Amino acid sequence: MIPGKNPRKKPAKVNNIRFVLDSTVVINHLNKKLDIDAFFDTIPDCERFVSIVTEIETLSDPEMTEKEEKEAREFLAHFDSVVDIIPAVKEEAIKIRRAFRIKLPD
Repeated sequence: MIPGKNPRKKPAKVNNIRFVLDSTVVINHLNKKLDIDAFFDTIPDCERFVSIVTEIETLSDPEMTEKEEKEAREFLAHFDSVVDIIPAVKEEAIKIRRAFRIKLPD
């Protein structure tokens, strides 16, 4: 018997844990203010999602460089969408928001 361990107690099992990341979390991660990878390393079997609003908000910064956009798209590709729309519609929304700085409803 290992000291301090209860032999009858099974370790907690992480099943069906789902995370939907907010735009702020994604943007802070991309800006190196938050390490979301380290968090997810602690619970590798969880499901990870982003909303269409998060994708649009993340990718529509008018000051975003091509390199930053590529990195953001690569990061977002690791997540499933909560609700998806036709990709062409999403890309057009990103362009419009980037050009006119339109707010999106949450």
